[in-house]
Amino acid sequence: MTTYSLNWQIEIDAESPVEATRQALKIHRDRNSTATVFDIYDEDGNHTRVDLLEIEEEQMSRAGDRKDLIDTNEQAKVVPTKNHWEDDPEYPAEDWQYEVTLGNTRLGYHDWVEHERDAKRVMS
Repeated sequence: MTTYSLNWQIEIDAESPVEATRQALKIHRDRNSTATVFDIYDEDGNHTRVDLLEIEEEQMSRAGDRKDLIDTNEQAKVVPTKNHWEDDPEYPAEDWQYEVTLGNTRLGYHDWVEHERDAKRVMS
């Protein structure tokens, strides 16, 4: 069995860290919440992003009225990415570090790469 580290990120405006935590927990527990994207890292640092809402929507569209649908890895739609420690060839960590030092970003490296890719798509 593999041990995974799961990250769920959300930005919340609150009066204190405790209040922010309470708000995040309420959102996380809400059955109707769309905050269902998780970044998962295995023991070797390999990263996978899983969107549970997207998986459930696909399963429901395939299942129709079936009540006995069981989640399996084969049914899951996951987006594998490179090893957690590898630089993206198009966006090296040095560029990200430079942007951090200038105060242009507070994103982590992989989030910054995703942001840069999105910005590039919008511009083209």
